Amino acid sequence: MGSLEHDRALLAGLAEFYGMTANAIARRANVAATTINRPFNGSATTRLSQPTIDKLKRAFPAYPGWSEFFGAATDGADAEEEQLLALWHQLDATSRSAILHLVRTIATGATSPRLNDPGQDFRP
Repeated sequence: MGSLEHDRALLAGLAEFYGMTANAIARRANVAATTINRPFNGSATTRLSQPTIDKLKRAFPAYPGWSEFFGAATDGADAEEEQLLALWHQLDATSRSAILHLVRTIATGATSPRLNDPGQDFRP
């Protein structure tokens, strides 16, 4: 994967995982919208800077794709995360959507009667 494509994949992953637009990612990370929009849309001519990546990591610390962005696992915790990512990539789109919906509901502190139903499949 080319370096610009690597940045695009990171931002696309953040957008998918958090259900956010490129502009919303930029706002949350406190960076200029064009800093995120250009690589997100594939029109960037330079890589994301280290300060921008640091801001993204601070704004989105729970994003599971960080280890994939920075390279191979270096310890047991990273190895476990890689296994989870491998399982994630094996899921079909419907299952991913259902899991993301559940994670977003929990992460935002939203309450949903569906969370109390053990028979619920959590599809949005």
